[in-house]
Amino acid sequence: MSGKYNETLLNTLGIFRDAIGLLKDNSNTQGLHNFLDHIDAYCFLLRDYLTNKISHSEPIVRTIFEKLGSFLRSPDPLDKKHSLRKMNTLRMNWGKSKTQEEKVSHIQNCLGLNSAERREEMILLFRGFVTAIQSQLLTSAHTRRDNHISSKNILKPLYSVRIGAVSAFEALDISSKACSHSHKSAARLRLATHRQQMEDRCRFDTLVSLDKACHAWHEIQIQATLSSAAPKKKPMTESASLQNNCANRRALTHRRLAVERLCEQIEKIKSKPLMRLNLLVEDGKLWKNQSSKSEHHVDRSDSLLSLKDIVESRPTSLTEKVKRVLAVFLAYSLLHLRGTPWLRPSSFKAANIMFYSTSTAIPLKPYIHVYFAETDGSSGQPNETDEGIDPDDLPMHPFPDIVMLAMLLMEIYMIQPIESLAEQVDMPIADWSCVDENTNYLIAVAVFDRFKADFTDSYRGAVDRCLDPNIGFNDNDEELNQEDLNNLIYEEVVHPLENELDRGFGNTIQIDNLDELAQTIDMNRFGQMPHSQQHSPQVRDTKSVPGDLNGPSTPVLPPNLNNILETGKAPNHPTHRHQDYTIGWICALPNEMAAAQAMLDEHHASLPKDANDKNTYTLGRMGVHNVVMTCLPAGVTGTVAAARVAGHMRSTFRGTRLGLMVGIGGGVPDVHDIRFGDVVVGVPSGCLGGVVQYDFGKTVQDHKFLRTGSLNRPPDELLSAVSRLKADHLCGKVNIENYINETFEDSQLSTEFSYPGAENDLLYQNDYDHAPANDNDDCQKCDPTKVVLRKPRNSACPRIHYGLIASGNQVMRHGTTRTRLAKELGAICFEMEAAGLVDSFPCLVIRGICDYSDSHKNKRWQGYAAVTAAAYAKELLSVIPKSHGDVETTTVW
Repeated sequence: MSGKYNETLLNTLGIFRDAIGLLKDNSNTQGLHNFLDHIDAYCFLLRDYLTNKISHSEPIVRTIFEKLGSFLRSPDPLDKKHSLRKMNTLRMNWGKSKTQEEKVSHIQNCLGLNSAERREEMILLFRGFVTAIQSQLLTSAHTRRDNHISSKNILKPLYSVRIGAVSAFEALDISSKACSHSHKSAARLRLATHRQQMEDRCRFDTLVSLDKACHAWHEIQIQATLSSAAPKKKPMTESASLQNNCANRRALTHRRLAVERLCEQIEKIKSKPLMRLNLLVEDGKLWKNQSSKSEHHVDRSDSLLSLKDIVESRPTSLTEKVKRVLAVFLAYSLLHLRGTPWLRPSSFKAANIMFYSTSTAIPLKPYIHVYFAETDGSSGQPNETDEGIDPDDLPMHPFPDIVMLAMLLMEIYMIQPIESLAEQVDMPIADWSCVDENTNYLIAVAVFDRFKADFTDSYRGAVDRCLDPNIGFNDNDEELNQEDLNNLIYEEVVHPLENELDRGFGNTIQIDNLDELAQTIDMNRFGQMPHSQQHSPQVRDTKSVPGDLNGPSTPVLPPNLNNILETGKAPNHPTHRHQDYTIGWICALPNEMAAAQAMLDEHHASLPKDANDKNTYTLGRMGVHNVVMTCLPAGVTGTVAAARVAGHMRSTFRGTRLGLMVGIGGGVPDVHDIRFGDVVVGVPSGCLGGVVQYDFGKTVQDHKFLRTGSLNRPPDELLSAVSRLKADHLCGKVNIENYINETFEDSQLSTEFSYPGAENDLLYQNDYDHAPANDNDDCQKCDPTKVVLRKPRNSACPRIHYGLIASGNQVMRHGTTRTRLAKELGAICFEMEAAGLVDSFPCLVIRGICDYSDSHKNKRWQGYAAVTAAAYAKELLSVIPKSHGDVETTTVW
């Protein structure tokens, strides 16, 4: 039945749009014409949302259906309380009508549009429909994306991985010590997610050295069998001659040899540099399976890189992709190896995270380095004396290995070693080898408090949870058991980092296949995958995530690669997603868009958009803010067009929280000393929100025109910034002129945007019309005695005026009408688009003055006025701090 509601609603809205076209043809009043434009815009948005954005099973569809049905009138008394019958009656009568007059009559009877009260009620009703849907879309966007990731990735931690890791370590340790010679054995275990792990066995990739200097490393893959019920197999003995058949061949490959001394097997494999030693751990016993060719051959010498080396000497290797993948690996390592000999707090640090190179690359394949003979220097219990326990020995955090993970995550994100970060928080350490666990914790907390605002929400949440001293306890202050603690670590530390990786690079990296995919990422090539991997058919189907518009975000190699490789420095090319853009900027004309683009400090690559979004976007950074810009279609102006453009922008870029409508307008010089090139900012005045639609209302007695309704005011955050900027200007801190000059110096704007000169700023008396014989835009034939004499200004710097902006669907170019309406409304500027925006796109309207809203209007000042308006907008954004909750919080629109 829910599908029927949706279908009927779409049919009814389609009839409304067809009827509006007929009604406009038969309308002679401007008020009715404007009303129909509004309803047409709302019908367009509603049909778009119901067709492409809202599921027909959503409760809001039924709500809109019932409310619209209640509003409609029907000639059949039986339809009075039956919404479906009312809409079906409308559709039937509309289809049966053979002439336009009949259709108009039916729609008038159904809607009752002859009544001004009904028209105003209908505007409010449709505005409420659109607002309700937009609110639902905005608040559910991130929930849908996070729920998709959660349902796909949440997996109960495999505790068998930890058990297998302990078994593998102990077996290697015992067999390495069984030799009569003294070995200083060490191992390097590959860090992995083990998401593809079987429940009855675990596979670990290791490199083992029995050399005192640890120069010779040997690749060993260890499988740890966990099922105690598995049948035990006898060790292999010398076999008689084997028959050359398949059955005996399979028997040969499945036989194994008991390993007593690891050094013997390593000595044998030395002559086979491309082979890997395959070992099996079963019931605490070490067995040797048949060796195999190494899948990913690496240089096993000690000439390798540690994470500390990369952070300090090769920071360009840590691209956004590499950082996020590495963070996931480290978090999983804590989950699987916490409390095992593989991961001791003293070894879980950047200097012990190793990367090997191949002949052509440095794969993103981290190993952790440990010594077999190494033991923790303490029992983990506070020192107790005859006098009791020394309070300084009490741990500030119950799990020092979790604190070490937090430190590693911060080093990776900031691409700075912990030593440098500690100095920046005034905690320099002379000898880090003497730092105890409590000092580590204090440093980690101080660094986090200082830099947490720079982290994304998910990353910040994961680090914050790591540093929580109550992480091992429940709400009753009871210690969590091992299973509950593992679940907590996964859900509140590992999983947020998985989400962070999936949001940025889910189109090319699947979390479930991360162990394999990471080996194809070359840290020596700015985190690039081979071309074949980037276009792998196994990538996530982005269509499976409703509303997911992140699109591909894999970084590309910088064009100046040779220079980067020579200097070791790479430009900052961050990966941007739709939700990273927090400022929406709309222009009406191409010259306004050109001026806006010239103000950008950095241009970003385009992002994919829905096929129903007809806008074309410019993306970039202005100060600390990521800005998305768009322009109305060429040749299309007015409130309806502006509403459509804004609706598409908000649907595609759902992280936007502040809006700007920036462009040109006509000034009102009657009261304020407004000149060409000045800027007018629409701010609330009295009961009006900053923009007033001067051509929307109703005609009352004596043919008087009564304006009805009110438009939204700009968001408080923008108004607060306006107050701050006004205060700065009063103190002499004015930067708009600097922005204008920098734009002309740095950009390729044509001469039409340059300052035309004060001599070309002429204000004529409001009752003097443009010379009718003059077909040109200039006023060469206009009477110079009608020019209003004004005191010259000392500076060409634009002045900023704050007040009401009058908006309508027609150009204001009549001096007398301008003066009359400005006096009635208190307006200081006229324009054509803002009234269509501010209700569905609450924003601040900024207008550069290019004419005086009279018949002497021309285009000479349009380019420069567009630049001054854009410069003010840029200065305004400079006083708005970056909000670090932009990506994952609900927008204020």
